[in-house]
Formats: sequence, C-alpha cells, structure tokens
Amino acid sequence: MGQSTITNNTVGVSFGTGGVVSSFGNNRIIGNATDGSPTSTIAEH
Repeated sequence: MGQSTITNNTVGVSFGTGGVVSSFGNNRIIGNATDGSPTSTIAEH
C-alpha cells in the first residue's frame, strides 16, 4: 500500500494466515481500536 490513511476502524490493518501486506512506508495508520501494521516495507522506485 502507498500513501494511504487508515483511521477510526475496529482493526486498521489485518491479514490472514500466510498473508502479506507490503507498504512503501508512507502510510498513516492511526486512531483504530487496533492499528495493526504492514508485514514488510519496500523501497519505492
């Protein structure tokens, strides 16, 4: 994900068994009951 804002949810970021959530590191995840986080950060090209 990139340049995303995830706020005011029960769970901000979640993934199932074996799932992957990659981020470009420029996201805002705040104000959720459980914020969660990406599984990896990748460099933008």
